[in-house]
Amino acid sequence: MRSFVRALPGAVLALGVALPAVAAKAPDGPRPMFTRFVRLHSNIVQAPGAATPTWNFTYSYGSSTYTEAFVGTDPRLGAASTTITAYIVPVKLTYGSKTEDGSTVISSVTASPTFQNYPFTQGSVAIGNTQFTDAFQKANFWGIGGAAAGYHVLLSPVVKPTLVLSVPSRQGRVISNVLGLTSGILVNINWLDKKLQSEITTLGLPANSLPIFVTTQTYLTQSGNSLSGCCIGGYHSVTSSNGPYAHATYIQNAGAFAQNVSALSHELAEWIDDPFTTNQSACGIYEVGDPLERNANYGDYAYTLNGVTYDLQDEANPVYFGAPSSTISPLVGSTFVGTSIAVCANGA
Repeated sequence: MRSFVRALPGAVLALGVALPAVAAKAPDGPRPMFTRFVRLHSNIVQAPGAATPTWNFTYSYGSSTYTEAFVGTDPRLGAASTTITAYIVPVKLTYGSKTEDGSTVISSVTASPTFQNYPFTQGSVAIGNTQFTDAFQKANFWGIGGAAAGYHVLLSPVVKPTLVLSVPSRQGRVISNVLGLTSGILVNINWLDKKLQSEITTLGLPANSLPIFVTTQTYLTQSGNSLSGCCIGGYHSVTSSNGPYAHATYIQNAGAFAQNVSALSHELAEWIDDPFTTNQSACGIYEVGDPLERNANYGDYAYTLNGVTYDLQDEANPVYFGAPSSTISPLVGSTFVGTSIAVCANGA
């Protein structure tokens, strides 16, 4: 399910949590979903010299023309490699006597194909021995320069100290047997987001980097501490200085929603294709993972690296959003793994 969230100046809002007199009904739950916080342009001040490098891709679908901003450089201008520092911040959450410590899974996160090279292919075509998000973006623009060996958008991981948070009684609860999570913590996304933004400021992380906050055995909710707004596996947003950041949970139960690095792969792909949460398409907001999260196994595919199996979510490519097939040719389909779904299908 796609969940559209808009943040107004001085407030962070999620579905079901709104300003007085404009309350919205939260979706029934629990159900697998991701989200994004969208800031009004009037509330964004770009930090000089600290912008995330982006390029614009324009295409027409139907009677409309769309222009999207993507991280990196324009592949049509020649092979170029862009590296973004990814500051990984483990989050240790305590609710009552229950503690879930994200630092315990960080070694698995950094050893996964989200940050390590993996020989990605689509059918008989070798996309490259590289990180997942880079392979995804190369495949997205394979037909217009992405296939070039020197074209990359890479992440350089830097692990920061653990952020320790105590969840107030009204902002969370202990949960069990939810979407495959056997036992864990449910946390109000609005409460958590304020803490994460504060940590970005405290750590002095630049707007041209990507802070990534990692929790474990935790889902987020849009509705206080209610399962009716659950279960969010991750989200991405921008700070008031237009610095992108993301949260992803790491569920340690095999087969669960957001298992291991699935949520992280989802949020990284959505960051690279909508870094400022402003892209619009024929399908509405440009969320590349949401159309696939209700597929079998939540859209996850298994990748084995150094004897360990990781689950990465499939992602929709530009063809899904109405771009011409020549954008990805000779790759096929409308998703990274090469499956074909109709433009804007699957609830996007």
